[in-house]
Amino acid sequence: MESYFTVTLPTKAYLKKYLEAQYGHPLIFSINSYFGQVLALVLAKNVYPDRNTAVVHKAFDKYDNFIDIKMPAKWLKHYRYGTDIDPKKAVYINKLVENKFEDELVNYCTLLDMFDIKRKDSLLDFCTRYNFEIDVDITFDSIKKMEYRYRQKNKEKYKRILSPDIEKAIQARFF
Repeated sequence: MESYFTVTLPTKAYLKKYLEAQYGHPLIFSINSYFGQVLALVLAKNVYPDRNTAVVHKAFDKYDNFIDIKMPAKWLKHYRYGTDIDPKKAVYINKLVENKFEDELVNYCTLLDMFDIKRKDSLLDFCTRYNFEIDVDITFDSIKKMEYRYRQKNKEKYKRILSPDIEKAIQARFF
């Protein structure tokens, strides 16, 4: 049986639930997942640290939830990996996860748009999918603005994905 040590990541409530839904609870490290690869890069020891790197940590970035990540003890044998996530690295991880979250949110809403499902219903369904409690984990207004801003920032990517003929065929088949 493999033994583990725990690394704790401060994060936002909705990101904690998102990560747990994606990778399980308890979250067990795997180098084969997106999150595992990000974590491996962050835990890699920097022999020559860049002291001039600035981290943008905005006032609304409050990491008041914590997620424990179980790491294989065999990682301790390798000098090149650390065992803690400092505040700077926590911001980096959270920004990467939040960006992936926003991308998935917009993709989900865009897919449901093809079936003429209202944006509000798409957003609420996404929250249900990840077990988010509205006004506890995240406000509806926040997730609505997050989706809108990300979609606008990446509007070329989210232009109509299918031709009108293909969209009609899909709608005819499902409705």
